[in-house]
Amino acid sequence: DLTEAVAILRGRPPRPPAAPADAPAEAGAGDRRLEDLRGQVHARWAAIVAAAGRHPLLLQGPPGTGKSMLARRVADLLPPLEPDRAMELARIEALVGPLAGLPSRPPLRAPHCSCSVQALLGGGHPLRPGELSRAHGGVLFLDELPEFPRPALEGLRQPLEERCVRLLRAREEAVFPADALLVAARNPCPCGFLGHPRIPCRCTTAALGRYAQRVSGPLLDRFDLFVEMGPVPAAELDGPPTPPGRAEADAALERARAVQAERSRRGSFAEAGRAELDPILAEGIEPAARRLLQRAGEELRLSGRGHLRCLRVARTLADLDGGGPVALHHLRRALTYRRPPPVPVA
Repeated sequence: DLTEAVAILRGRPPRPPAAPADAPAEAGAGDRRLEDLRGQVHARWAAIVAAAGRHPLLLQGPPGTGKSMLARRVADLLPPLEPDRAMELARIEALVGPLAGLPSRPPLRAPHCSCSVQALLGGGHPLRPGELSRAHGGVLFLDELPEFPRPALEGLRQPLEERCVRLLRAREEAVFPADALLVAARNPCPCGFLGHPRIPCRCTTAALGRYAQRVSGPLLDRFDLFVEMGPVPAAELDGPPTPPGRAEADAALERARAVQAERSRRGSFAEAGRAELDPILAEGIEPAARRLLQRAGEELRLSGRGHLRCLRVARTLADLDGGGPVALHHLRRALTYRRPPPVPVA
């Protein structure tokens, strides 16, 4: 501040730099281990893919399957904030309240499903950032996705694409950064047990139809990764930790980030979750993988956005393997993360 600047000019020693604002939280963040979640191998790898390529992730399953537990661990898989990104986040937080110091770890924001459009996207007088901007550089976790107000969810669509929130009012306007990784979780139906192997669903056909319409198709189409999480057998819950654990995840993420850094130095994209079609194809794709993608686009009726997002995930899977062209097995795995069919209503 100005007082400190004057003191330095008068020869007084400057105050020591403030500790990172989230230093106490970092110790606790390490306690959130992948090993705490038993089973769910497919979902664990989806979390690793999401962190490696910054791919939006949607987890679906009955209560108690570990959706929220896994979603909260995605932020721990992200690398520390770069200085420029940390400064941007500090500026955003300074508009909300006093800062203890410069953040160093990616934030995890998890607003309640009753939050308003203003709380999620920003607003007020004077204009203030919302939860999406406060998750800048980190993770925005929306638990119980269909329970959020429809206007709030629909308001996410443009900021997720542009990675900023534009607020326009009669007398003021503001643009807040909003480069956040979206992670969401939902039950398969209102009672939560549609498709459960042991507990029957109690929902009526009308209730299933209303529930399916709470989240629009265009918003769902913005998720790169869709994972169905079922109940975990008791033998796995009581058994030893199941892979992949944190060590295996860190090794894969290190390989991917090395590939991404080299690609960025060549002037190309870094994370595939932000890449366009031509640059991804320029990095290489095997002919068999290209043919499978074309066939999948016809049989699964992928939109243009869905086609691109599938290819992005396949590119990140290749990065996790150490680089090289997108192979057939990468594309096959990417297709397993596509959105499940709509809930039947008849």
